[in-house]
Amino acid sequence: MSEACIPGQRDHREMLRYAGAAWHEAEEQDEVTLRALRSPRRSLPAGTLFRNGPGSFSVGAARLHPLDGYGFVRRFRLDGGTVRYAARFVETHDRAREVAERRLLYRGLGTPAQSASGRLRPRFRNSANTNVVMTPEGLLALWEGGPPHVLDPDSLATRGVSSLGLLGRSAIDPLSWIVGDTAPLGAHTASDDRGTYGFGVCPGLPFQLRIYQLSAPRRCLHSVSMPGFPLIHDMGVTPSYFVFLVPSLEFRLVDLLRGSPLQSLREGGGPMQLLLVHRETGAPSTIPLTPGFAFHMAQVAEEAGRIRVDAFVSDALLDPGDTSRLFGPDSRRVLARPVRFVADLRTGTVETYRLSDFFGEFPTSSDDESGRPGVIYYASAPKSREVPYLSGVARLDSSTGDVVFRDMYPWFVGEPVPVRRGSARGEVSLLVVRTDPLARRTELLSLHGPTLETEGIWSLPQAVPPDFHGMWAQH
Repeated sequence: MSEACIPGQRDHREMLRYAGAAWHEAEEQDEVTLRALRSPRRSLPAGTLFRNGPGSFSVGAARLHPLDGYGFVRRFRLDGGTVRYAARFVETHDRAREVAERRLLYRGLGTPAQSASGRLRPRFRNSANTNVVMTPEGLLALWEGGPPHVLDPDSLATRGVSSLGLLGRSAIDPLSWIVGDTAPLGAHTASDDRGTYGFGVCPGLPFQLRIYQLSAPRRCLHSVSMPGFPLIHDMGVTPSYFVFLVPSLEFRLVDLLRGSPLQSLREGGGPMQLLLVHRETGAPSTIPLTPGFAFHMAQVAEEAGRIRVDAFVSDALLDPGDTSRLFGPDSRRVLARPVRFVADLRTGTVETYRLSDFFGEFPTSSDDESGRPGVIYYASAPKSREVPYLSGVARLDSSTGDVVFRDMYPWFVGEPVPVRRGSARGEVSLLVVRTDPLARRTELLSLHGPTLETEGIWSLPQAVPPDFHGMWAQH
């Protein structure tokens, strides 16, 4: 690594170049066996890793915000020490039209409309680029602001949009002309021994948070009126409650009409809210937390009248396309650290603890060696130098605060996915996809869960941009 690549040696120009190169155009790939740069000593479990993230960022001469790139699903089939890889774009109606006409037709979460008619009718692109989940219909490509697209898990071909029999909107909904006749399904789901659940934030007067049971029998469980413009990305479930974190944000309609939702949001200055929706009655209750913003929760638990939430909290909303803020003196405000909230339901009081000083995002959780649900894996940034993006992997024991960190700079590192080996507690491997944007290289890594030591490395035939979320399907 050259001296110019080391943060702090000169200025942020090199990192800006890395960030710009990260969001490059991906290429579809028919299934191919990956070349092993390091073969694992132990066979990997048989299964499939699916990943989703943006894969194309240009429409004609227009450039898309990183959050609005067209969905690009990657599939890794593992069998022993062999990995087979394939990737395809999600063929949405919006992508088909824009590719055919070679011009920007729809605004996105961070991409403004380019025409006067587009500004007056804020029709949002369904990017289908955030997460994937397996259902009886097929593989769902999820996005925050619209219905899911169904993919064939074998060919990765797009079958079309689905309402799952759940997501219909009222014909008299005053905002149907803007968002369409199908309600959104959020990018994250939650499961326990009683079922699998999802949610969607539906625009309206007022906004509605709808909670769905995705496992049979499918149904809309509850609808909760929400004040303002609620930006909710994740959910948790305990025996008694559905759990959400609601940041304090102000929404400015005039900024939306001339820009994008991200440009129309401002920090409200108030505390973040812990929203609890009772599983049986649907009754909502809120408990104020510290000011801040959270995309992701790592773990939630309920015990003796208390709700515990481990989440990744920043001081301000992160916009991945705002490089001046991300790489400037304000960068530490938009990077998240793991924080624990313990809310006493009887008194409404909250205890708050920082679990680690490592910045990070995209947390996943796993049992530790003794079987406790206390280990959090996440893509992380090092403490020792100013790298305002995720260039490593961390293992946090949330009960002790102990952290194992694996630095991979200058690679961009995605969400680690734990894969259990056999039935022994703590026998976990992590699957991680990393990209070096300037070298145009992407690799799949298998890491030993407790130590984060490398087990295996496989090289992809082409570099792909950093992705967001994924899932593991055991065979």
